[in-house]
Amino acid sequence: LGADHPMEAHKLDSRMIHALGSSPDAYEGVQSFLQKRPAKFTGRVSRDLPQPYPWWPERTFAEAAPRAANTRATSKPARNPKPKAKAKPRKGK
Repeated sequence: LGADHPMEAHKLDSRMIHALGSSPDAYEGVQSFLQKRPAKFTGRVSRDLPQPYPWWPERTFAEAAPRAANTRATSKPARNPKPKAKAKPRKGK
């Protein structure tokens, strides 16, 4: 999500779960399960996104460009160690 701190991501998750859990589609999902029938969901992502969405402030290209230019990977990629050779079986005594 790009949150500055895990608690910020948790707060957003909580708001989204609350909004979606109280939606008509959530009610329909439970009712259709209890009545053992196919669900008839009416909500659409194109028009029925929860209130906390979008959670990020709109930024202009000029605001976003310096941040992208200064972003660099600081850690080295993990190296795969060479596999150890298997011990040869001893000849019988």
